[in-house]
Amino acid sequence: MSRRVIVSVLMLCVPMFCFAKLMDSNIAKQISEEDLKKQFEEAKKSSWELKISLDYQGLDRPVLFARTYKDPMENYKERLQEERSWILKTKDLMPKDISVQNTWNTIFEKVEGVDVSYLENKTENGQSKIHKIGSNNLTPFWLVTKAIGIKDGEVITWSTHINPKKGKKMEIKLSSNNKVDSKKLFKLYESTLKDAAENKVMDPITARELSFFLNLPRKYVVYTIIDSDPLQFFKNQLRKNVDFAYGSKDIAIIDNWNSIFANVNGLEVSALGNGEYSKIIDYEREGGKRCVITKAIREHVERVKTYIWFFPIKKYTGLIEFNSENNSYKELEKTYDFILKKQ
Repeated sequence: MSRRVIVSVLMLCVPMFCFAKLMDSNIAKQISEEDLKKQFEEAKKSSWELKISLDYQGLDRPVLFARTYKDPMENYKERLQEERSWILKTKDLMPKDISVQNTWNTIFEKVEGVDVSYLENKTENGQSKIHKIGSNNLTPFWLVTKAIGIKDGEVITWSTHINPKKGKKMEIKLSSNNKVDSKKLFKLYESTLKDAAENKVMDPITARELSFFLNLPRKYVVYTIIDSDPLQFFKNQLRKNVDFAYGSKDIAIIDNWNSIFANVNGLEVSALGNGEYSKIIDYEREGGKRCVITKAIREHVERVKTYIWFFPIKKYTGLIEFNSENNSYKELEKTYDFILKKQ
C-alpha cells in the first residue's frame, strides 16, 4: 500500500442549488422559464443552506474543507490505533506536528476530491469571504477542515457538527474560539506512540520528496497526484459529453477536466497560494504514469483566462512550479477542437 504523506502543505465545491444535467439539453429547451423558476423555488424550500466564513488572525493561507458523516475526532483516535507501528517507525523521519496533521486528515479518505473546497480568510478591510453550501439531504454531518501547521508546532483544524433541516439557513464562522483543541490531538498522539514502543521490529523506509511552488499573483491552486493519464481521461469525458449544451468552449473544457477530481480521494487534495511552497514525501516508489494535476482556475482581468496544469512525475522530479508560462490550457483546447471536429 502506498503511503503518501503531505509535509508542510500550506493548507486548504459543493455547489449550492444546482439543476445541471438533471435532464438532457433537448428536454430542457421545452421547459418554460416560469416552470424552471417554480422548480427552483420548490428546491429551495426542501433544501438547507450553510454560509461558511473564516476569521483567524495571521492565517494567510487557504483552508480545505468538506462534509463527512463520521466524527473526525473518533476517526483520528481509530487511525492512531491502527497506525501505531507506522507512527513509531516514522517518528524520526518527520516532525510530530506533521504526523498529527496527516493522521487527522485521514478523514478525507472518505471524501471525493471533487467535494473538497477551500476557504479564504477575511479580507484586509475586515470583510468576511462567504462560501455557501446546500443540499436537500437532511442527514447530519460534520464540517471538517484539513489540519494545517503554524509557528511553534501548533496544529489548526476545525470540526463542527451540523444538523440540517428543510428550509433552514445556517451560518458558521471558523475562528480561534471554535477550533479543535490542538493539545488534545498531541496528547492522543503521544499516548499512541508510547503504546507502540513495545514493537521493536522495524523495516527500513526509503523516501523521496516532491516540492511545489505557485507563481501566479492573487491566486490559489488546488492540486493532487494521480496514477493515470489525465489527458486520456479528458478525451473520454469530451466524447461522452459532446452533445451536452455547454455555454462556451471554456466552460466545457473546465467542466470535463475538473470531473477528474471525482475519482480522487479527498485526502490527496491540497491547496497552494501564490508565492508559497509545499512538499510531499512518498515513502514507497510507485511505477506507472503518475501526474500532478490542478483544478481549473479563471482569471478575470482584461479578459477571462483559464489556467490548468498537469505534469508527469519522473523518477528524479524535484520542484514543480505552476506559472503562466507552463499553463496546460492550450493543449486541452486543441484536444477539444480536434474531438469536436471528428463528431
